[in-house]
Amino acid sequence: LVMENVPGILSFEGGRVIDELLDALTDVGYPGASVLTLNAAHYGVPQLRERVLVIANRHGMPNPSPLPIFQPSEFLSVERAIGDLRGLPRGGVSNHEWPMPGASVQARISAASHGDPLFDTYPGGCRRLWPDRPAVTMLANNGQPHIHPHEDRFVSVREMARLQGFPDHFAFFGGTQSVLRQVGNAVPPPLAQHVALA
Repeated sequence: LVMENVPGILSFEGGRVIDELLDALTDVGYPGASVLTLNAAHYGVPQLRERVLVIANRHGMPNPSPLPIFQPSEFLSVERAIGDLRGLPRGGVSNHEWPMPGASVQARISAASHGDPLFDTYPGGCRRLWPDRPAVTMLANNGQPHIHPHEDRFVSVREMARLQGFPDHFAFFGGTQSVLRQVGNAVPPPLAQHVALA
């Protein structure tokens, strides 16, 4: 059994939620569950995305855990992941669409430097990405994904998908807002693959 959640689950309600989850797993035949915090960047995802995984089995075996593949000095950068899409028009490739903000938000985007959040009141939300670093955690951000490192616009669905580790042949369907939510809420496929292989 593998379950995934955000790191906040470990401290939610003083840690009581994770304790109750582990007790419930024991009650249904999955004793000795392991709780791991993994960063997707260690598994080839160009994004610093920590996720909590609960891994358990009914066979009395040790729970598997994937070893890191990449060290921090080897993490993939935003530029390496999406640099070839720079300058392409909206819709130039599959899912290369991004939200079109109003004038006031567009002015904020244009003024943002690398690492700057779009709004000071939400510093963990939408921010301009650094080109030479892994992306910060991809979030749907209510239709305001992170800002492109070079262009004065939000990253596109395709760019966001690449920063999550999705291959280009993977198509997303629905309106831009819906698709951004799908991508932002997904488990990065390379992370899932390494967990499954372990």
